[in-house]
Amino acid sequence: MSKSKRKRFLFSRSAPFRIPAGFCARNSATIAKIVAFYAAAWYKKRSDLLYESLGADPEAGGFRGCRRGTGLPPASVCCRAAGACMCPGTQRTGSMDELFEYSDILNAPFQAFPGNWKRVKPHWHYFTEMVYLVSGKLVAEISGTRYAMAPGDMIIFHPKQIHAFLDYPEPAGDLRFYVVKFDEMILSNTTPGSPKLPRLLENAGSQGNPYNLITAAELRYNPVKLFFENCIWETEHKEFGYDIKVASTISLIITELIRIWLRKGFHFSGQHTFDQFSSKDFSVLEYIDMHSAEHISIEMLAQKCGMCYSNFARRFKAQFGKTCKEYIEFVRVCKADTLLLYTDKTLDYISQETGFSDSSHFIRVYKKIKGMTPKQRRMEL
Repeated sequence: MSKSKRKRFLFSRSAPFRIPAGFCARNSATIAKIVAFYAAAWYKKRSDLLYESLGADPEAGGFRGCRRGTGLPPASVCCRAAGACMCPGTQRTGSMDELFEYSDILNAPFQAFPGNWKRVKPHWHYFTEMVYLVSGKLVAEISGTRYAMAPGDMIIFHPKQIHAFLDYPEPAGDLRFYVVKFDEMILSNTTPGSPKLPRLLENAGSQGNPYNLITAAELRYNPVKLFFENCIWETEHKEFGYDIKVASTISLIITELIRIWLRKGFHFSGQHTFDQFSSKDFSVLEYIDMHSAEHISIEMLAQKCGMCYSNFARRFKAQFGKTCKEYIEFVRVCKADTLLLYTDKTLDYISQETGFSDSSHFIRVYKKIKGMTPKQRRMEL
């Protein structure tokens, strides 16, 4: 933008901060100071509105519990405002509408804590997450499939599975559950010659239709609830050797799950499932998450992974149970669902923000995946 155009913009009504009409300053330094003043005032106004919408006091210097000197909200505040509750030690990366959840696995390879939130926005991560329902009722959604949980049930979210907690259609009662999150490499090794727990768990998550829900009836002879409580207690108190005990207890839980899966006829392949869709330089799932509002070329994704289109398409569906196009549409619908439930934006606006060509395309894809129209979804809430 040229200097004359930039000056006309600053004096125009379209600028977010407008220099008063009739003002004339030949000195560019003076103009720069005025622009900085109005920009600061405009930014402060927008920040104050954000603070107030999240229940914070802007005059007190930001959010309660914010990092010292930053004024930034803690993760829990941001998530409550969006209808979700992030787990301790995790954070969203990039913009607020991304589904990827980052966790510092290197410094915190496991986490254990109780919870009672009814709703969590769709998200995915590279670690394994297990939830044991103590009381109340809970509805979990994994890759578009819903699971109604009763007390004593347990659900496992494998790495890279998009999952969420949904509002229960009836009063859920006194909701309480336990959460354990961990990186698979902390699992204890088995005896020489036996399949390794990390490989078995990874293999279970890569199946086209993995077992996610384990009912109370299947767990009736297993002290899984006690295992979860032990993990939480050890994590909170951090006595000597707590990390060894937590890792061992998680290994016991996974061992019990594998035994249940084997009794149900689950077949574990002996082959190691190498992840061909992510490397230190590029991740297909993260790219789709970050660019879901844009046109995504599947040919480009295949090229980034060093495959031809047909080989990429075949391997993607084998690993994730969906074609790449279906997965992209599912990610877009998940993000649109959040806007439907937590904003009053129009369908035209939501379709444009989430990567659909128009509202008709959005409604058609949404109904195909969710089994209802966006309008019905809003009325359901």
